Amino acid sequence: MVHSNGMESFCAVLRRAYVCIYHHMNAKHLHRYVGEFTGRHNTRPMDTEAQVALTVRNGDGKRLRFVDLIMPKHTRQPAKSAYYLISKSYIASEELLG
Repeated sequence: MVHSNGMESFCAVLRRAYVCIYHHMNAKHLHRYVGEFTGRHNTRPMDTEAQVALTVRNGDGKRLRFVDLIMPKHTRQPAKSAYYLISKSYIASEELLG
């Protein structure tokens, strides 16, 4: 059963995290922040070893790369190497000079 006191407590913890840890929560990733603190709230009664074991077990085989976090897959372009960029600018300058 959910009580208003429990919801107020959860919101207070989330608000404290906003002020003390994150300083800014993007609306795009708000579900991730809420999910993190939901997991913390649900594992409160467990001892530390059990919490760590649960976290490792749930994270096994999952990977979140930074590029996947900030950019959707359909908009990603292959990275161009520095050599490619330098050679392209060199060719462009040769064409301009004739």
